[in-house]
Amino acid sequence: MCIRDRGRREGKRGVVLTGRAHPGETVGSWMIQGVIEFLLSEDKMAEYLRNNFIFKIVPMINPDGVIQGNYRASLAGYDLNRRYTAPSKLLHPAIFHIKQLVKQFAKAVPLFLYCDFHGHSKSKNVFMYGNTSEESPEQYRVFPYIMSKVCSDFSFEDSRFVVQKSKMSTARVVMWKELGIASVYTIEASFFGSSNRKEVQFLSLIHISEPTRPLYISYAVFCLKKKKKK
Repeated sequence: MCIRDRGRREGKRGVVLTGRAHPGETVGSWMIQGVIEFLLSEDKMAEYLRNNFIFKIVPMINPDGVIQGNYRASLAGYDLNRRYTAPSKLLHPAIFHIKQLVKQFAKAVPLFLYCDFHGHSKSKNVFMYGNTSEESPEQYRVFPYIMSKVCSDFSFEDSRFVVQKSKMSTARVVMWKELGIASVYTIEASFFGSSNRKEVQFLSLIHISEPTRPLYISYAVFCLKKKKKK
């Protein structure tokens, strides 16, 4: 789906959001739902974002796996988040077409953010996995750091910025390399709960969706700060 205002395309930047590559990670769907509901709302910040960004959203990458009750694999038995390097149109059609979509989108507008939504069965809180470089590691940490300042359930301390060999074929690493932008992340929501809420033992669905609003607020703040520096 595409979310934007009805005005000009010129001057806007692109945001790509994907979720539910792993069927069992239901929290990824709740976060994506939170994003969609907020972006379509009448909130002033949502209006600002629609006026300045074009959002391409794939809420459920692996519907067949979800319907079949798989935990991690597709209907064909593949972990789709390990097929981004060279996806097969026949065996991994969702990933193949997502990459085609993103390539076309990147030609139309400069991409600003790519974020893949997942769930984590061991760690608490909501956090991110990002990439890094020796030349400017700080640019990969700006967005998650701002997130931690506007959302109590988001943990910068739990976020990691490393490119592991075992992750080379994931959306996060492949899209980072192919798109050439720093802001490519996996966002993880805990299955278990938050260590920052003393009054709540477990994350409710509302709490899981909650970080998606500060996610875009933090990006709006980041954009405004960049504009003021010019």
